[in-house]
Amino acid sequence: MLLSYSQEELNLIEQADEHQFQLLNYAVDHAIYTSEYHEAKHSSLPVISLKESANNPTFTDFGLKIKDQNQYFYWESEGKLLVVKSFWVLNQEKQAKL
Repeated sequence: MLLSYSQEELNLIEQADEHQFQLLNYAVDHAIYTSEYHEAKHSSLPVISLKESANNPTFTDFGLKIKDQNQYFYWESEGKLLVVKSFWVLNQEKQAKL
């Protein structure tokens, strides 16, 4: 997770909001998914690539942070739409699994 958050940031989040810290841990395995990229609909999206090669990448491999809204990117090397789920979506998913 250190490509996205520094150790200091993680420590501050853990101290300030344990729930958000747990969501970040959950997000490592659940925050991203890919979908079909359609030039007509997605051409204005920012282009993203992996910082380092990874077989099963996570949001941290892209150097991204989880935000309050979903994020959308064009993952050019895969030709796919990359979606990073928001804190709200991740929280809803996690609660549904309890």
